[in-house]
Amino acid sequence: MKSAIEKQSMKKPDMLAKLGLLYLCSQTGLLFYWVYFRFDWNLVEPITYLLGYATTWLGLASYLTMGTEFTFDAMRTRLSERAARKSLQASGFQVEEYMRLQTEVESLRQRVIALSECPAHDVGL
Repeated sequence: MKSAIEKQSMKKPDMLAKLGLLYLCSQTGLLFYWVYFRFDWNLVEPITYLLGYATTWLGLASYLTMGTEFTFDAMRTRLSERAARKSLQASGFQVEEYMRLQTEVESLRQRVIALSECPAHDVGL
């Protein structure tokens, strides 16, 4: 069940990436039309500058709020984890309890490793 939900949660980030590509293609087409057919470069240049500068501010705001870089992989991971968490909670899966148990298992695993590395003491054998 968890694997199917995680697979489903990857669809939204991929769809958003395709929409982002469509946006960039539309923006390029519109700017091309404005520069060569409608207006002049002297009018369109400040618009292109502001669009590029807005991307810088968007990346900075993304980094400050989420603590990750504004890259495709980081955004894809963040969005898919959020979608998976929502789907798991909606299906009745207790995410917090699962995370607590995972932490406990990792803690116990570390203790077992530490105990296995200790020299054997005289236990009466």
